[in-house]
Amino acid sequence: MADAIARMVQYLTNGHEKWTPDRNICPGPKMHSPVERPKRRPKELDPRLKGRILAALRDGPKTCLEISRAVGHSSNECSDRLTRLLHDGFITRTLTGRSPTTRRLVQVYALREPRA
Repeated sequence: MADAIARMVQYLTNGHEKWTPDRNICPGPKMHSPVERPKRRPKELDPRLKGRILAALRDGPKTCLEISRAVGHSSNECSDRLTRLLHDGFITRTLTGRSPTTRRLVQVYALREPRA
């Protein structure tokens, strides 16, 4: 038995090639780079929507729901465009309106007064 152990030690220490698994049982972590996902295109807004919203506000202050009904677009599209118009300084926003369905306070948009 001691002779077999001595031969095994000699075999292992002689610098034979390292042991590698003969099957791809557990390949380990993926070493390739992740797949690049395509860039998301920015949402194309109707370029005429800005003009329609501003024209609807020339009649007087309105809520987002009233504006969306007047211009024929969804309230989400109008809300997005109203936020952009607000940040660009074209319109103002106040909490003075009441919703016709829920009677809660809603935001009312109006054209900004021209600066002199």
